[in-house]
Amino acid sequence: MLLFWTPFLLLGLGVAFAALFRRVQPMVSGDVPSYQKPVKAAHLPVILHLVLVLIIGVYMPDFLNAWFHTAVELLK
Repeated sequence: MLLFWTPFLLLGLGVAFAALFRRVQPMVSGDVPSYQKPVKAAHLPVILHLVLVLIIGVYMPDFLNAWFHTAVELLK
C-alpha cells in the first residue's frame, strides 16, 4: 500500500522544494545588475551526467560495486 503513494509523495516533495527554491533564490543572489546578460548554457552535458547517475543508481555492475566496496574499506 505504501508503494502506491511513493510517486505522489516524491512529486509533492519536488513541488515543495521548487517553491521554496523559487522564494529563497532571489534573497540569496540579490537583484540582477542591468549590465548582466543571460548566458546560453549547453544542457546536453548536464542531462548526460544525470542519466549516467540514474543508470548507475538503478543498475550498478558487479565489478563497479566491488570497486566501491574496496575504496570504502581503504578509507576506513
